[in-house]
Amino acid sequence: MDSPETTKLWDFFHSKRLRFVTSVRKSPNSDVILLTVAEDTVGPTVTAKTTSRRQMRSLTKEIVRDLGINVNFIISKGKVQEEIEAGLNALLATRFTGQVQDCFVSFVDNKVVEVWLERVANNSAENADAITAVITDYLKMFGIKLEGVRWADSGEPLPSTVAILRELKTIAPAPPSELAQRLRDRNFQIPSVSWIEKKLDGIRKQKLVIRRSDVTYILTEEGLKLVPSGRGRLGSDVARALALGRRKW
Repeated sequence: MDSPETTKLWDFFHSKRLRFVTSVRKSPNSDVILLTVAEDTVGPTVTAKTTSRRQMRSLTKEIVRDLGINVNFIISKGKVQEEIEAGLNALLATRFTGQVQDCFVSFVDNKVVEVWLERVANNSAENADAITAVITDYLKMFGIKLEGVRWADSGEPLPSTVAILRELKTIAPAPPSELAQRLRDRNFQIPSVSWIEKKLDGIRKQKLVIRRSDVTYILTEEGLKLVPSGRGRLGSDVARALALGRRKW
């Protein structure tokens, strides 16, 4: 039986004559609903029979605004994807018993995927890095690269560049693992340490951070300009002073 949210979504798509969504799936442990779209209906522009990544991003925002429902689109390759997902589900169930309830593969392009995971109720993602490593190795057998792992039921946002810079400023110099934990403590979704390493590499190329020889990161002058100092206890300068004080103790 459909939930009230899935019924609203089907009505929403029907009213707009959008027929590219093939399934609407709600996890009992999540407030995020996953919308499946076949790969052959995703094109560079919107037509009567196809959608585009830009339209899906726009629809995601519209659905949140008008229906109050958080959704994410998953692009499916059909039979091939079903077989990859079935194998990955079996592997994760064996290697991480009682931790991962289900997984979904979404193709970013022909050879790059995002993997969405649903954790078992009341289970933390403490093995996130190990899970990511297993998924990466599994996908390599198919010649597929992992873009990232996302927990569908976390309800936590991914950190913006400014959020990453702000927390790095507070604890710098810091290695990626310490920064990842700092962001998790601030209720951000961090799929893995390798994910934050990739983000830091991109930020470094923007000349906002420097990677030191001991593999710790600090902000550049340009990076510091993007982080508001603020006032009071929540200001980044005050937060850094408090963090440095805790380190000394």
